[in-house]
Amino acid sequence: MPLTDGPISLLVVDDEEPIRNALKKFLTQQGYDVTTAASGDEAMKVLQRQKIACMLLDVRMPGRSGIDLVPQVMELEPSMAILMLTAVNDATTAALCMQRGAMDYLTKPIDLSDLARAILRAIRRRDSMLEQQHLNQWLKEEVAVRTAELRRERAKLERLSVATLEALVNALEAKAPYIRGHSARVADRGALIAAELGQNGAGGQARRRTLECEVHAPRGRRRLASVGARRAGSRLENSGALRWGADETLAQRDWSDA
Repeated sequence: MPLTDGPISLLVVDDEEPIRNALKKFLTQQGYDVTTAASGDEAMKVLQRQKIACMLLDVRMPGRSGIDLVPQVMELEPSMAILMLTAVNDATTAALCMQRGAMDYLTKPIDLSDLARAILRAIRRRDSMLEQQHLNQWLKEEVAVRTAELRRERAKLERLSVATLEALVNALEAKAPYIRGHSARVADRGALIAAELGQNGAGGQARRRTLECEVHAPRGRRRLASVGARRAGSRLENSGALRWGADETLAQRDWSDA
């Protein structure tokens, strides 16, 4: 019996009218919605105007054969369940049909009980494939949503970090008005180094504020910052990315004047 509440649509494609009529009568009694076609061309027209779940396709027909029709049907309807029907028990032909997308291969004269079971197996397999496709699509959409949420959270944290650093710099400069603006000048120069070293990006502002805070750090930490600046300046001079004047370079600048 069909697996869904409504009738499942079947298409019987065979050039012999008695076989088409017999199959249609039997399958209609089984509760299927059956359409017939006498050739491959007629079958393609049916597929273009209505949705078909399962197709019974004769291998040998005048004009377009069933073997040639299988890949064309799969291109038009990838989830189609196709069962091949043939009067010749040819293993090579059966293997070729299965490789091209058919789900089963039945030999005439067809036992109707075997046919009913084969159709049910094919439809179950089709339903399983469709369910997997829907699951994969849902997973892709869910990953996209979660990724967007993570990006928003990361941007929010970066903005919060920048705001915190700005507040710290402002508090430090408020205690020593005579150095007001000095941290910004040092940070601008540090940002220039980062740009020349190819380190622009979303974290650029946070790095700039970190440099501003470093200016107000204890002397020991400033010495470490000075060493880092010298190394960065050396890399720039060796690469030719940035040229400094002979009388003043950032790598040699004594930050203790802060």
